Amino acid sequence: MVNGLDGVQMINPGSIGGEFWYLSTEPASDPRFNSPVKLEGNYTDGFTCPIDPALLTVETSVGYDAGSVNKSINHAFLASVGYMYRSNDWRDVEWTGYFDCRQVTDPNARIQFFARSAELNEGKTWCPGTFYLGELAMDGRFRWVKGQYYLSCDQKDWVEASDVGLGTDLTTRTIGWFGIKIVISNIDIGDTVQGVRLRLYVDANNSNGWSLVGAADFVDNGNWGRDGEFCKGKTDQIITWGGPLASMRLERGTQIIFNKLSVREIDIGGEFLAPLPTAQAEAAATGAFQRLISMVTLRYKIGVFTIPTCIGEIPTDPDPPPGGPGDPDPPPGGGEVFVEMRLAHKYDINRSVSVIITAVEEFPSE
Repeated sequence: MVNGLDGVQMINPGSIGGEFWYLSTEPASDPRFNSPVKLEGNYTDGFTCPIDPALLTVETSVGYDAGSVNKSINHAFLASVGYMYRSNDWRDVEWTGYFDCRQVTDPNARIQFFARSAELNEGKTWCPGTFYLGELAMDGRFRWVKGQYYLSCDQKDWVEASDVGLGTDLTTRTIGWFGIKIVISNIDIGDTVQGVRLRLYVDANNSNGWSLVGAADFVDNGNWGRDGEFCKGKTDQIITWGGPLASMRLERGTQIIFNKLSVREIDIGGEFLAPLPTAQAEAAATGAFQRLISMVTLRYKIGVFTIPTCIGEIPTDPDPPPGGPGDPDPPPGGGEVFVEMRLAHKYDINRSVSVIITAVEEFPSE
C-alpha cells in the first residue's frame, strides 16, 4: 500500500511530472482552490461550506481565468488535441474525499465529483461545460452523469446502495466518516478509438481500506448521450479531453463535513516510484499543492504557418462558430507568423524538488 501526502492510500500511481493537489489546512490561502465563500471548520475536524449549492473547484498549477475558453469551442477539435485550456489540463484523474453526513437533515443532499470541464456557471450554450460526474445520494446510491455541454447531460441508472457498500442512509451511519474515490481515465477501445473508463472506490469503514465498486465500473465507448452535435461533436461524443478545473459540488449539503480532498493526475498501469510520506501533518503544513512560479517565452519567426507549442498553449478552433455577444474579435489574418515556445519552471513544494519543463523543438525555417 502506498499512501499519498495526506496519508490516504493511492489506487493509481501519479503520472511522472503530472498535476496533483491536496486540501490545505488553510484553504482560503490556496491560490488553486476556489470556494464561493470561506469554508467553516478546520483540518482536524473537517470543513463545511455554508452555501447551497456549493461548487468548489481546483485549478492546475498554471491556474485558470474564468471565461478563457471560447463558449462555442468545437468538441471534435478538442478530441483531436486532448485538452481544453492547457496541455496539463485535468484528464486522467483520481479524485478523493472523506465525508461525514450525520448532521445532514435533507435526504435529497448529494455529493458530486466532476472532471474534464471548465467552469459550470454559464447558460445552456456553454460548450466548455463538458464533464464526467460521480454522484452519491444520501440513501447510499451512486450514479454516473455525462455532461455534453452545460446544461445538457445524461445519467446512467443508479447503482443500488447494496452494491455501493456504504449503507442505505448516510445520515445514520454508526461509523460516520467514509471515503469515496472516482477514477476517470482514457482507454483504448479498438480501431485507434479512445473511450473513457469510470470507476468508483469506497472506504466504508474509514480505515484507509479501499474497495472497487464493480457495479459502478463503466466504460463510455459511445452510445451515451444525444446532444453532442450542438458543439460540433458526434451525437454521443466521448469526452476524451482534459479540462482546467476539477470540481466538487455539494447539493443541499451545507451540513456535509468533508476532509482529505485530493485530485491527482494518474498513470493507469504505471508503477509507484519512491514511497511518499504518510503523515497527514506534512501535507497540512505545506498545503500540498504545486504552483507554476516562472515562465520564459521564446518567439521564433517561421514564415507563413504555425506549429502548436507544448507548454502554456490555448487550443485554437480551426473552424470556429460565429461568435456571440461579448466574444472577442478573432485575430487579424495575414502578416508575419510567429510561434511562441515557453519554458516553464515549476517548484514541487512537498518534495522540495525543482523541475524544469521545457518545450524545445526544432522548427522549419526558410
